[in-house]
Amino acid sequence: MDLQQLENAMIRQLKNLNDTGFDPITKDTIHSQVLSDDDGFGRATSKNIYKALIRWILRRNGMQDKPWPADWYEISVIQLAQKLI
Repeated sequence: MDLQQLENAMIRQLKNLNDTGFDPITKDTIHSQVLSDDDGFGRATSKNIYKALIRWILRRNGMQDKPWPADWYEISVIQLAQKLI
């Protein structure tokens, strides 16, 4: 999986979990503009589901499951993708 493929996967999942109606979602989109941490039941929020999906996608594609930066929710798709590749 390369950077572009990861960005595309992240954008696709953000579109699927878009809790706020934010549009358009691009590689410059900040995660907190799209996801929420209080829109689900318990820990099953769009924020946590997104993180779990991206970690699964990375592992499924043979990538290392690197620690996510503490500020990932406040950075863009491209910034996070660069840290996870």
